[in-house]
Amino acid sequence: MKLIKFACAAACLLALAACAKGKKQEKITVAVIRPKVAVEKIIPGRFAEKVSFTGFLKPSRKADLAPGMPGKVEKILVHEGDRVAAGQLLAEMDNTQLSTMENNYGVAKANYERMKELFQNKAIPQSQFEQVESGYKTAEVTLKSMRSNTQITAPFNSVVTAVAREAGEMYSPGMAMPGAPAGLIQVMDLASLLLEIQVSEKHIALIRQGQKVQISIQVLPDQVFTGEVDWINPAADYSSHTFTVSIKLPNASGLLKPGYFGEVEIMTRQKDQAVSVPRSAVLSEKFAFVLLNDSTAVRRAVSLGLVNRDRVEITSGLEAGETVVIKGNKVLGDTSLVMPDTAAAQ
Repeated sequence: MKLIKFACAAACLLALAACAKGKKQEKITVAVIRPKVAVEKIIPGRFAEKVSFTGFLKPSRKADLAPGMPGKVEKILVHEGDRVAAGQLLAEMDNTQLSTMENNYGVAKANYERMKELFQNKAIPQSQFEQVESGYKTAEVTLKSMRSNTQITAPFNSVVTAVAREAGEMYSPGMAMPGAPAGLIQVMDLASLLLEIQVSEKHIALIRQGQKVQISIQVLPDQVFTGEVDWINPAADYSSHTFTVSIKLPNASGLLKPGYFGEVEIMTRQKDQAVSVPRSAVLSEKFAFVLLNDSTAVRRAVSLGLVNRDRVEITSGLEAGETVVIKGNKVLGDTSLVMPDTAAAQ
C-alpha cells in the first residue's frame, strides 16, 4: 500500500515538472520612484541681511484748525481736496465783535502815538504815558486774538482733507462727533509722508538716522519707493520693548495717500563672498539636502548666519560649488534617489 502511494506522488511531481517546462518563466521588475526636486548650485556672493517692518502712511504735518471760542460760521472759502498756501484764508467766523475791536484798537493806537509825542516833549508825566501805552498793547493783543478766532488761515502749504461745518452753522470747541475732525477745517502736508514702524531691541542699534530704505505699498504692488530714516525714538515702549522709527517718503506726485499700508526693508548687515541658499532649502533651520552624483540627495546639518526675506547665509555645512535641493525636499529621507529638475528652480 505504501509503495502505491509513493508511486502516485512521484507521478504527480513528474506531471507538474512537465507543465512547467512548457511555459516561459516570467521576470518580475521592481520600479524605483525618484521624486523630482529643484536644485541650485551654490555660488558665493554679496549678501545683505534685511529686516522687514510694516506700518501705515501718515502725513508729515497735520492741523485741525478752529476758533478758540464759539461762534457762527460766516464763510467757508475752501473745499476738501483744495491745495492751499501758508497764510491763505480758509474760513471766516462772525465778525461783529471783530469790527468793534478794530475800532477800539484804532482809537488806542491814535491815543498812544499822540501821548508818545507829548511825553518825548516832556509835556506829560511818565506815569500817564505808561498808562496809555499799556492800554494800547492790551488792545493790540486782544485784536490779534480776535482775528485768530475770526479768520481761519492755513499754517503751512497743505491740502484740505476735511471741512466740518457749512456757512451759517454754529461752531463750538469740543462739539466734534466721534470719528470727525477735531476742528472746523483739517489740513495735511502731503508733499512728504511718514511711515512709522516699531523696531525690536535686537535691531534698533543697526538702524541709523538718514539711512536709505526700500518701501513697498500694498495697493501699488509693482512699485518700490525709497525713503529715509527721519527720526528714532531714544526710549523704548515699556510694554512692547520696541522703538518707534519714523521714515520719510517724498510724495511730490501725490501718488501716496495717508492710510496706505506699507512694508519697509532695512539692510542691517552685509557680507562679501557669503555662501547663501534660498530659505526653502533649509528645513527646521537645521538641515538641508545636498545633491551627489546628480541623482542622490543626502541630508546634511547646517548652521545659519544672516537672513533676509528670500535667502539665508550658511556658515557651516555647505560649501561653494555644491548643489542644494531647494524644492521637493520635504518628502526626502536621509539619503534619497531623486530626479533633479533645474527648470523647476526658476
